[in-house]
Amino acid sequence: MMRAKLFLTTAMSLLLAMAPMHAVAQEISRERDPNAAVSVTERARPEYDPLGMRLGGFDLNASVGVGVTSTDNVFASETDAQDDFVTYVRPDISLRSHWSRHALGFRAGGYSDSHADFSQDDVTDYYLGADGRLDILTRSEVGGGVSTNRVHEMRTDPDTPLGIAEPVEYTRDNVYVYGSHSFNRLRLTARVERNTYDYEDTPLIGGGVLDQDYRDHDETAESLRAEFALTPRWAALAEVSVNQREYDSDPTRDSDGSFVGLGVAFDVTNLLQGNILVTQYEQDYDDPNIGTVEGTGFIGHAEWFPTQLTTVNVDAARTAEDSAFVGASYIETHVSARVDHELRRNIVLSAGARLENRDYEGFEREDDLVGVDVGATYRANRRVNFNANYGYRQNDSSFPGEDFEENRFTLGVSFHL
Repeated sequence: MMRAKLFLTTAMSLLLAMAPMHAVAQEISRERDPNAAVSVTERARPEYDPLGMRLGGFDLNASVGVGVTSTDNVFASETDAQDDFVTYVRPDISLRSHWSRHALGFRAGGYSDSHADFSQDDVTDYYLGADGRLDILTRSEVGGGVSTNRVHEMRTDPDTPLGIAEPVEYTRDNVYVYGSHSFNRLRLTARVERNTYDYEDTPLIGGGVLDQDYRDHDETAESLRAEFALTPRWAALAEVSVNQREYDSDPTRDSDGSFVGLGVAFDVTNLLQGNILVTQYEQDYDDPNIGTVEGTGFIGHAEWFPTQLTTVNVDAARTAEDSAFVGASYIETHVSARVDHELRRNIVLSAGARLENRDYEGFEREDDLVGVDVGATYRANRRVNFNANYGYRQNDSSFPGEDFEENRFTLGVSFHL
């Protein structure tokens, strides 16, 4: 924690010393540059984009997706893989303002599936949320949001408990507030966020119930980020963040953590844009079996536009995470890449890959996960979209019984307001 405070003091002193005293320097834009490159998936297609509905100062948009998925390893099992056929429904509705200043939005939706053979794996998820922004003059804004999410752990998550008869379900409630102010070329953003996790007990294979109350906890994080515009296309970044993780029934799992980071944000001639932070993280656990987990990490994102019809996205991060297993945590390192190509105005082809490593602290275990997918989206008109996808996932674990491979094929259609 002292390291984080020292870093923040030093970084902010350097940035403030570099900041001009007069407003003749370039300001960091609060809105995206209208001349900046736009990714294939975000690009406006007036002849195919849903119209939605105007309700006063708000835009109402709604959709429902339905489809079928075939899997050859529904339980992500190392041996005796079982195939299944799954149908799903995915509704979504949003209401967002289109005011010239300030913003307010609401969103709700969910996901429900039904298995042909293994109905115990049927799930119903949902989310409800609202967020808003208050513009203060031209240099400052404050905002926040609240949401509740009912979700489940995927069978393919190697950290999910062993021997369960049904997927683990839990509720995550989130609330956050932030404030941002620009001083000519320097922008400061402060943010406070709190997540509350409530896990449900899960039936075990062969009978009995696995108590999940030990996983119920609250996470609070506070951060301060500084962005200094060096040129119109380069900005220096500095960020410091602290967190507190508090468990309801097992205080030995409590921990306090922090990370400090330095990096850059860039936009190279509208062909390559993104940002990267190199961080020093530290998580101090009350459990002596884990102790202090620390190291050098990173958080980065890059978007490359090799042509106007192709977009490449790359994400990478290394962070310290809590494990579902008592007396353990893990360092997660991942890198992912996705390519989207506009074959025709209403046909987008996509392909992606993800590599992930989980190195556990507290007991001997290491997992290497690989995920690959390819797909296509066909926009028939403003109201109807068709999609097809193939996905492959593999886990190679040093822990017995955790290796698996899975192939998934999905066909779906979505209807839009």
